[in-house]
Amino acid sequence: MQFKASISEYTEKEFLEILNKLFNGQCSTEQEYHDLLEHVEQISQHPKGNEILFYPAPGVEDSPEGVLRTIKEWRKANGLPGFKKASILDDCTIDTWAIPESAPGKIHLIITDHFKWGNENEAQHLKLLQEKINTYLAFIKSGELTSAIPSSEGKTPVIFVEGKYPLSEQALKFFSAVDQALNGTGIEVAFESR
Repeated sequence: MQFKASISEYTEKEFLEILNKLFNGQCSTEQEYHDLLEHVEQISQHPKGNEILFYPAPGVEDSPEGVLRTIKEWRKANGLPGFKKASILDDCTIDTWAIPESAPGKIHLIITDHFKWGNENEAQHLKLLQEKINTYLAFIKSGELTSAIPSSEGKTPVIFVEGKYPLSEQALKFFSAVDQALNGTGIEVAFESR
């Protein structure tokens, strides 16, 4: 396995794959296991080091997802760089995910969209978004979602687009069409501008 130099070079999904290997005993040798442990401790920079893997704080889920959340929250609280942000341009990547506290029965698979709506590039923007949504749908329907994020089992997947700009009229029609196409599939789509 090729290690990266810092957390900010990993997407959350990539780092979660490392944590899953550690938690689920998927290392092929004991040396690989120890190398992964050392790497996680080194790049997370968490003051408890690898103890966060084995002795989670009270109220923290004892799982790869719980450890990922702990590292994210600690780094954010201490002003350290977070994970690499994927974007709408990375059509083969799941940008990030979250289980919202306000809706614990759902898992948000988040698409980060930084493009403006309603300009001459809107058709290309819609095409990029459609390709990205198709990647997310394939991830969900193939069963990869539950194998990559075991805590998603039994939760309703929501393809959640975080846009930098409000939707144009054409974009509203697009999201309405996607919503109708997903009706009855158990998958939802949502948009929020930030």
